[in-house]
Amino acid sequence: MKICGCLHAGSYDNHDFLTRKGMKPWAFPLENSILTIADLVFVATNYHKRLISENFPGMQEKVIVSGFPIEEVPKEYVSYTKVFDGVFPHRLDEEKQPNLFFQLEKETGFRMGSTKQMTISRNEYLRMLGASKVSFSFALQETWGIAMQESVFCGCLPLVPDRLSYAEMYLEEFRYKDETDCLLKFKDFLENPGKYKPLLEIQRDKLIKAGSVAIKNIIKEIKNLYEK
Repeated sequence: MKICGCLHAGSYDNHDFLTRKGMKPWAFPLENSILTIADLVFVATNYHKRLISENFPGMQEKVIVSGFPIEEVPKEYVSYTKVFDGVFPHRLDEEKQPNLFFQLEKETGFRMGSTKQMTISRNEYLRMLGASKVSFSFALQETWGIAMQESVFCGCLPLVPDRLSYAEMYLEEFRYKDETDCLLKFKDFLENPGKYKPLLEIQRDKLIKAGSVAIKNIIKEIKNLYEK
């Protein structure tokens, strides 16, 4: 029998919920035990693999970067009239830094919105993404980033920090270095949307491709494991 699984996050990330809430003393040994007994562990990005390798020496050989299986949202959500200049599609938790988004909203006076505050169903959430021009992330913890991908699928221009998994997933034009750079890019996105439309299509195709091959990668690696 072989043991394989997918790992999304854990207490080995200092910004993870488990660590922030003081649960690392029991969570970290448990994660170490799981990694020890597993034959293969699948993660979405190289960033996540490095994070695991730094915290659990000797485990890197069994950690496989497979990508994350995600489907494109229905195209109907791309056709909405853009009524929001910016949207924050994440949980309102500390590691997502929603305070920076609300500060940006206050300073710019643009029409902004948070999906957690303004939607209660998945359909409403997707409609709000489709009605937004730019989607923001200020995350301190991110091993993949489903909300930002769904934003791209719904036609939002993504603005992500140049760190974490975002650094390997998003085009340079959609990554910002600091808060000043973020604001400059945001204003340019609003003033020159046509300039970024071709790049958005490239970004969308990049994410779709990564998601579509994830399951194939996982099946291939498990098959290889049994054939050894």
